[in-house]
Amino acid sequence: MMSGVAYRILAEEKSTQGIDIVRLGDEVTLRLPYLTSDADVEMVRHIVEFYHTLDPKMVMTDNGEPVAASQCAALFEQIKRDRLENMTYLVSGENMEHMGVNGFGREFHIKTSYMRSLHPDAMDNEELARRAFGEFLKVQWTMPKAARAEIFQLGNGKRESHLFCKLRNKKDVFVPICQTFILIHHGTPVYISSEEFFDIASSLPQFHRLDYCQMVLEKMTDEEWEDLWLTVAQKVNFRPKTYLMRWDPDLSQIGLDSMKGMMKRFPDDFAMDYYIHDWQNAHVGDFIFMLRDGASSIMSDQSGIIFRGDIVSKPYLGDNWTVRSGARHFVDVSCRQFKADATPRVTRRELRREIPEFNWDNPQNNGVLLPPEVAQKLIALWQKALEE
Repeated sequence: MMSGVAYRILAEEKSTQGIDIVRLGDEVTLRLPYLTSDADVEMVRHIVEFYHTLDPKMVMTDNGEPVAASQCAALFEQIKRDRLENMTYLVSGENMEHMGVNGFGREFHIKTSYMRSLHPDAMDNEELARRAFGEFLKVQWTMPKAARAEIFQLGNGKRESHLFCKLRNKKDVFVPICQTFILIHHGTPVYISSEEFFDIASSLPQFHRLDYCQMVLEKMTDEEWEDLWLTVAQKVNFRPKTYLMRWDPDLSQIGLDSMKGMMKRFPDDFAMDYYIHDWQNAHVGDFIFMLRDGASSIMSDQSGIIFRGDIVSKPYLGDNWTVRSGARHFVDVSCRQFKADATPRVTRRELRREIPEFNWDNPQNNGVLLPPEVAQKLIALWQKALEE
């Protein structure tokens, strides 16, 4: 059996998809993806010419058909025209208004109306396609070493999937397609739609829009990040409410081992759906605290608040597994600031002592909106526990 070697080569700041080279014995295969740039095509032409100098008897084929040396120049010009036709078809919107295509490092998202807004002077679709190749290059080569931002997806059959992106201002980040941004400042998140965030960030020197729905965001100073966070918070009228949820590992579909497993697998945060009783005014960005409950722990230090989180979806109806029929409301929650063993940071004894005006032992207080004064005290108590 012959061994082979495969690799991809790029022309710096000129390649969109690059070219793949596969060598197996005496045979060399050059693969050109369907949206390669003219520079990629020219690289193939130079490679073919180089092999011809090494072996004038070399036989070149295109899709299995022999190509004479005298035909090579015409062939490569035809390949360029084919790639331009491919892009022309995509930017025309005949197939779909928005689609993503693979680059050598990042996807390129083509939305016809957005592309036309960038290049209103393009006389026809072919001219727009030529401009689109320039946009494709920008996506691939704008700060190519920027780290990929943290993306997570929620959607479990009860509702359509939704993509979230967390921004923490720790480093330069490339942000792929998402629907909601979560900006975190001193541990507090604010949620904003991608369209609204792009409008706010477009004037910032650290913001580099790549295409219809992607960007690169450079790391800011702490003061600049705080200003951006406050601007977003004001835009979305950030006034989070606080809800109390209860988890009984002896009765819940999520047992103790399952909860510990999620905490171990996702040590920073994880997402799940959970029942909410007071669902009518629940919004994305509201806070939740999870109270570990159950007969086996209620009188011990195993009972108490085990994590803080945020609501990351609108309420939706789901199956009620606790009764034989009927439905009740759920929300998706992002859970954070937990211990890996699912033990509380604030015990039930501390809750009774520090916030006695609320009945922490009533099992009906599940998925309920906390009174503002209770919520304020609970947040302060939680913050104190984190600092200890």
